[in-house]
Amino acid sequence: MGMRESAQQSNALQSELKNPILDIAASFWDDELYRAFRVCYQSMRQLDDIVDNLKISGLSKNPELRAEVKEELEEVIFQLQNDVPAPAEVEELRETMKRFYIPMQPWLRLARSMEFDLEHSGFDSFLQFVRYAKGAAVAPASIFIHLIGLSHSAGNYTPAPVDIFQSARPLAMFSYLTHILRDFRKDAEEGLEYFPESTRRFFSITTNDWKSSADGSQTVNFTAMVKRYHQFSSKYRSQSIVENNPITPFLGEANRFSLHLIWDLYSQIHESIVEADYILDPQLIHPTKSEIYNRVMNLADKMKVDHEILNRGLRRVGFVE
Repeated sequence: MGMRESAQQSNALQSELKNPILDIAASFWDDELYRAFRVCYQSMRQLDDIVDNLKISGLSKNPELRAEVKEELEEVIFQLQNDVPAPAEVEELRETMKRFYIPMQPWLRLARSMEFDLEHSGFDSFLQFVRYAKGAAVAPASIFIHLIGLSHSAGNYTPAPVDIFQSARPLAMFSYLTHILRDFRKDAEEGLEYFPESTRRFFSITTNDWKSSADGSQTVNFTAMVKRYHQFSSKYRSQSIVENNPITPFLGEANRFSLHLIWDLYSQIHESIVEADYILDPQLIHPTKSEIYNRVMNLADKMKVDHEILNRGLRRVGFVE
């Protein structure tokens, strides 16, 4: 996740290219659905930031501060589940969840992962990471899946008859693993670690390997670990082909395009990592604005996306005035 915006930007339904791929993809939706996405995703971003900022600052080692943050998380969840006085943004989220029949479960899963973050500095095993990803990655992706699967009739929304978590999981895992590779150096600089300890031991990654690779001089052992992680993400990439997703038969044109776009933009990064010979240099693996634009336009041309839908998204993302 990674959405940061001012209230003015949110109210204007604007999106910046630096925003996460989920937001770029959602930019092609109609105004009402896009607003719902922004409200939900912003709330998840804020919960995630509360914990990440604490860890980045090094204050997560303070038991009292960890307890305060945990109470803050629990308070937000309580407010979402109960009709009690709450800040304006929570009230808007509650109304959005009611209007669009969005389940509470994604926030509960996210909160569990954030609580794990408060008590751990990393992961012991890949299995532990996968369990963590149920909240950190699959939960926000499940909201995206829920929203694109809604049908609209006579002013009311009806959810598609699919398991949103099952539908979201392969694409969420592909996206998350690719995201971790893409942002390794930035995360390492902030003290955030996503490669499990068991994997680091298997590839004999020493402290010097880690530090050298984070500083831009990637070691042979570290590159071997990157290749293995890339293989993991390749497996999920194959599993997440849009045509095989249970939600696909229920999608209209804009929503089908947005789902394809997520897969395609993460595939762009996934492919660039191979082209960079698995060296996690941001200059090599972060697509430029023009590269992203070309990827969007090529997919739109291939899918023959309606001009009104295409221009709506391009304006929000900032490609056109």
